[in-house]
Amino acid sequence: MEARMEQIMHRMEMERERKKDEELKSILKKYPLRSTTLTGRDRYERRYYVFGSPDEKIAAAVFVYDPKLKEWGRYETQQQLDDLLKFLNPLGIREKDVLDQLKAH
Repeated sequence: MEARMEQIMHRMEMERERKKDEELKSILKKYPLRSTTLTGRDRYERRYYVFGSPDEKIAAAVFVYDPKLKEWGRYETQQQLDDLLKFLNPLGIREKDVLDQLKAH
């Protein structure tokens, strides 16, 4: 009985992961790729990627991957991007690079 319950829980987790992947893929289709490389990492080891149209002067969205939570998030409104820029520490070794890259976009 317990093994069966573990199988059911595993299948449910796999289905949630599949749905997250599909959602991310559909979101990413909205944004032509601007950066195929890692923009940088913050103090929590979250990885930042910039997506947008190559002819735009600003990013259409910044995606962040948290390896500890194994989750993706995104910043796409001007307010969210402004809050992110305020959050990043310009004196931090990793975060200064992310901050500089984001300001360049």
